[in-house]
Amino acid sequence: HEVNHRDGDKNNNTPANLEYVTRQQNMRHAYKTGLADVRGEKNAWAKLTLEQVIEIKRSAESTRELASRFKKHPETIRFIRVGKNWKHVTV
Repeated sequence: HEVNHRDGDKNNNTPANLEYVTRQQNMRHAYKTGLADVRGEKNAWAKLTLEQVIEIKRSAESTRELASRFKKHPETIRFIRVGKNWKHVTV
């Protein structure tokens, strides 16, 4: 079991704010409350910055040109453009 902070504040250690939960319950709570937001640059696997993604989404250049300029696979650029990756970024 783990200790979950019901309000998400790790500094609030009052007994009423603490509960024992399983790892799965704790992770579910973190995602539900937005504490575990790993979108975009927060994702450890992200290879582009938010600014680069915005530039890709706004660009009139071809997918191949962008892939060459950013040194990424064309499929990566295409996934960004069609909203499969970085879908939380709107321009």
